[in-house]
Amino acid sequence: MKKHLKRQARFHKNRIDSVQAPPNRLLLKSPIDMVFFLIKP
Repeated sequence: MKKHLKRQARFHKNRIDSVQAPPNRLLLKSPIDMVFFLIKP
């Protein structure tokens, strides 16, 4: 279970990094991440 939490934290950090990227690069990089971010900020 600890492994899962660690992996989730890393994923969350990656999402935050993506959000801070330029909008056009963010869209090209992973629209799915953007959708998740909009659904659950």
